[in-house]
Amino acid sequence: MQTAIVTGQAQPGTPYSESTELNFSGRVFIYTTNPLNPVEMGDLVRWYQQSGLYLEIRGMDYLTFKRLAK
Repeated sequence: MQTAIVTGQAQPGTPYSESTELNFSGRVFIYTTNPLNPVEMGDLVRWYQQSGLYLEIRGMDYLTFKRLAK
């Protein structure tokens, strides 16, 4: 059984749109401050790939890199 969550948005000067009207790229980003070991990361990536999605996990190393890049 699949369920769907529909969201909508509107901004000044932009017409109201619902998520059902948008194309989903299949990319999912997870931002976490909790360290994941390689097995946990592999399990997550595999689970998303089986669903036809591309997962990118951004942890503390990503935050550190972004801070240094400024």
